[in-house]
Amino acid sequence: MSAAGDDGPGKDAPAAGTLADAAALEALFLASPYIAGLGIRVEAVDAAAGRVAASLALRPELERAAGSGQFHGGAIAALIDVAGDMAVAVGLGGGVPTNDLRVDYLRPATGARLVATATVRKLGRTVALADVEVASAGVVATPGLGPTPQARAVMLEEFGIDLAGHRAVPFDPDTDADLVLALDRWVQDRVEHTPFAGRVLLLGDFAGSPGEEVDDPYGGTDEEYRLTARQVDRLVRAIVDRLDGGAAVPS
Repeated sequence: MSAAGDDGPGKDAPAAGTLADAAALEALFLASPYIAGLGIRVEAVDAAAGRVAASLALRPELERAAGSGQFHGGAIAALIDVAGDMAVAVGLGGGVPTNDLRVDYLRPATGARLVATATVRKLGRTVALADVEVASAGVVATPGLGPTPQARAVMLEEFGIDLAGHRAVPFDPDTDADLVLALDRWVQDRVEHTPFAGRVLLLGDFAGSPGEEVDDPYGGTDEEYRLTARQVDRLVRAIVDRLDGGAAVPS
């Protein structure tokens, strides 16, 4: 995408360099009712690299067709537009309007949420250019991405675990691991379609609860985060008990 000028959120924009903080960048853009209504969130900011990661959680009103589990192309384009503008805004100190946007849709976008990673390629006096890549957060993680505030709060409250130092690491199909445990069938399918040579099972299957999937609570309530954390804890404990008891593991 390319952009020039000044956009709605940036009319009284702060000075360049003050938007390197994810919270400040998000606050600036969420002043737009449209962006706030979509629910786009800032995940990570790397001012030095001119890179911003922004996410969008799937809701029924964003689906291509009811019950499809696929994001509508318009919602994806909006995420691309906003993420690119955010990356430019970090360098300029405020949002700018888009004057050209091209989107190549390579495959249906599914999963609980999408992450758009925008990188500024040119930051000129009148025109800026940014490349934006969009992928499901289920398999492709933004390197260095931290947990959401809700995840941190719930894990600390429920289990006394501080996730402050936790950072996302992308899945590497060349890993030496011989087993990958997926939380849901969608992620399981995505991993199975990579060059990974090992086994790919559901966490539920491995725990002795065939077919049980774990929903991504992203974009949900604190209670949904809490229920997900308890579900994962229950399944992991079941795996430990099975292994301690010498039970055969699923193949």
